[in-house]
Amino acid sequence: MRREFAAVCCAVALLLAGCQGVGPVTDGGTQTGTDEGTLTVTANGSTDDGATGTGSAAADPATDRLGWENGYWYNESLDVDNGDGLNDSELSAVVNRSMARVERVRGLEFEATVPVTTVSRAAYRTRSGNATHGDALRTFDNAKFEALFLVGEGNSAIESQQNTLGDSVQGYYSPATDEIVIVTDSGTPRIGERTLSHELVHAAQDQQFGIDDNASTRDAVQGRNALIEGDATAVETAYMDRCGSNWSCVTVGQSGGAGGSSGVHLGVLYLMYFPYSDGASFVAELLDRGGWAAVDDAYDDIPDGAREVIPPADYPGWTPRNVTIPRPASDDWE
Repeated sequence: MRREFAAVCCAVALLLAGCQGVGPVTDGGTQTGTDEGTLTVTANGSTDDGATGTGSAAADPATDRLGWENGYWYNESLDVDNGDGLNDSELSAVVNRSMARVERVRGLEFEATVPVTTVSRAAYRTRSGNATHGDALRTFDNAKFEALFLVGEGNSAIESQQNTLGDSVQGYYSPATDEIVIVTDSGTPRIGERTLSHELVHAAQDQQFGIDDNASTRDAVQGRNALIEGDATAVETAYMDRCGSNWSCVTVGQSGGAGGSSGVHLGVLYLMYFPYSDGASFVAELLDRGGWAAVDDAYDDIPDGAREVIPPADYPGWTPRNVTIPRPASDDWE
């Protein structure tokens, strides 16, 4: 799931490690010099190495190949207007070209087209708020977040997480349904390639490696998510670096930010940020070791926990061990 942290999360990061500009950021801004929201992409699909507007128009290949999806090359020209939202044909064109671009950057082939839909932030909040959670999970989460001094005993940890996600999430990929949902703030749903590219990486990961959650502990979840989100963040960064210089990209403009921060719990938000921040550093280490092949291999040896991600040099040698408490807690704690 991709989250929007904007200035709030950047300010929190500054207190601890400095705002590095890595990980999930807003889909706002225009990469082609046009006014926010309205974009006409004029780059020509070509036979060159990604520099748009030069070279001759490329024909469709005889068979599927990296950098081409469903009739669109990674540097294909599109004529779309994102100011009033994308109609079905425009959305299909943008998604297919973005799939081709993710292939170009990541070197993974999509096995199937990924459905992409939009939902308003209000509808997402309602859907999230209506989710049911058992008493055991509520008790566990309340104890966990209270022990971390993040959520007091008089409050619901699950509600704090739901409220934070409701105000920060920009989109998500569902392995259960194999689809992407983009959360929009404007009255006219618009899609930008920053969020789209990030979530498309998750779809490619799922198709190639499988990313269903089979972690047995919360710490194992952090290790798993650090690889998944770090991978997607690295691709997103490389993808967006090409926007404006080599590629023309569809953006949502400055009005496409998060839907307010009234429900954001900063401590919970920062905890959610771990897979993006430390995951990016972890994947950068793997890329230094052996490029994308080393990242691919990591899916066969998922990090065992956050401890193996925070100092990436310890991967894959670190092994978790059980810790026993010598005596039970007493009544001295209140």
